[in-house]
Amino acid sequence: MANKVDPKRHKMQTDREESRRPHTQKSMGAEPARDPKRHAKQKVPSGKNRVVDMDRLIEAKNADYATRTVDYNPVDATFLMLVMILLLFGLVMVFSASYAQSLEDNGSASYYFTHQLGFAVFGLVCMFVFGYLVNYYYLKKWTVLFYVVCLILLLAVVFFGEETNNAVRWIRIGSIRFQPSEFAKIAVIFFMARWCENHRNRMKNLDTALLGFAIAVVPVVGLLALQPHFSCAILIVATAFIMLYIGGIGNKWFWPIVGLGGIAVVMFICFGDQIPVDYIANRWTAWKNPAMYQQGTGYQTMQSLMALGSGGLFGVGLGNSRQKQLFLPESHNDYILSIVGEELGLFGILVILLLFALLIWRGVVIARKARDRFGFLLVIGIMAKIALQVLLNLAVVTNAIPVTGMALPFFSYGGTALVAQLAEIGVVLNISRQARPDENNIKQ
Repeated sequence: MANKVDPKRHKMQTDREESRRPHTQKSMGAEPARDPKRHAKQKVPSGKNRVVDMDRLIEAKNADYATRTVDYNPVDATFLMLVMILLLFGLVMVFSASYAQSLEDNGSASYYFTHQLGFAVFGLVCMFVFGYLVNYYYLKKWTVLFYVVCLILLLAVVFFGEETNNAVRWIRIGSIRFQPSEFAKIAVIFFMARWCENHRNRMKNLDTALLGFAIAVVPVVGLLALQPHFSCAILIVATAFIMLYIGGIGNKWFWPIVGLGGIAVVMFICFGDQIPVDYIANRWTAWKNPAMYQQGTGYQTMQSLMALGSGGLFGVGLGNSRQKQLFLPESHNDYILSIVGEELGLFGILVILLLFALLIWRGVVIARKARDRFGFLLVIGIMAKIALQVLLNLAVVTNAIPVTGMALPFFSYGGTALVAQLAEIGVVLNISRQARPDENNIKQ
C-alpha cells in the first residue's frame, strides 16, 4: 500500500531546504534593481585600457619586488650540475687536445691546460659573484654604461689591438690580454632584454622593434667587421633577433624577416666566391671543395674530417688522437670537437650534444619561472647564444658551413670566452635563486 504524504510535514521539510540555500538561489524572480552609482565605481576597463592597467600593475609589483628584501631560493641544482660537468669535461679535452701543440710551442705539455684551469677558477669566482652577491635586477640600470664601455673597447681594438692569425681581435692592458667581443655579446643581450621590457607595449610596432635592434646590434657589428670577426657578428645578430621575437615582435614581422635572411643565405651559397673580401671568398671555395684545396685553405677542414672519420663509433681512446699531433691546426680551440670525435667517437659527440641540450632545456625552465620580464629575456638570450655557438661549431667541424672561427662553449681554449661564459651562467643562477613560485609567475 502506497505511503501517504503529509502536506504539512512536506511543507516544513521544503522550508528547511530553502533556508539552507544561498540567497541568490532562493528566488527565481527578477533581480533587485542595481544602484548605478555603486556599480559605476566598480567599472572594469576593457580593451587597450585594460592591457595598460595590467602592465602598470605588473611593473608596480616588479618595482616593489626589486626594492624590498628578496627571499632567495636554492640555486637550480640541475642547471649548476650540468655546467660543472661540461666545464670539467672541457678541461680534460683541452689537456688531451693541446699537449702536443703545447710541447711544440712552450716546451711544456700542460701549458695550455694550466692556463685554461686558471681561467676556469677565475670564471667560477665571477659565477659566484653574479650568482650570489649581485642582484641581477640592479644590473639593469648599468646596461647602457656596460654597452658603451664595450663599444669603446671594440673601437680600441681597431686602433691598438694585437694581430693573431691575420685578425685583430685582442687588446692588451698592462699584462692582461683579452678579447672585448666576448663581453660585447653579453652587453647586447642585456641591452635587448632591457629594451624589450621597457617597450613591451610597443614591440609589435616594427619601428620600435627595429630601432632597439639597430641601436644594440649595428654599432657592435660594424666594429667587429673592422677586426674582422664576422662569426661573432653573425652570432650577435642571430641572438638579438631571437630575443626580438621572444620579446614580442610577433609572427607578422618575424617570418618575413626570416625569409629575407634565407634569401641572403641562398645568395651566399650561390655567389660566395664573388664577395670582394679575399679571405671570405677563399673560405667559400674551400668549403665547396675542400679536397681540391687541401694543401691550402681547405687543409684545416680536411684534417677535421679525417679526425672525425677515424674516430668511428667509440673512438680510438682518450689521449690517442693522431690528428692533434701537429696535423690539425687549432685542435684545442675551434676544432676541439673534432678531437672529441676522434678519441671518443660519435658516442662522445652525442654525449656532449645531450649535455648542452639538457642545459638549454633547464635554462628555459629557469626563464619561465623568472620573477620579471627582464630576467626572463636575459636567460633566453644567454641560452640562445650558447645553443647557436654549439650548432655553428658543430657545423664548421663537419664542413656543413664555411670556416667561421666559432668556439665551442666550455671546451675551446680561451680565457676571455670561458670567464664571460661562467659570468653569464652566474646571472642565470641568480635569476633561478629569485624565481617566483609557480602559482605567482607573471605570464611572459
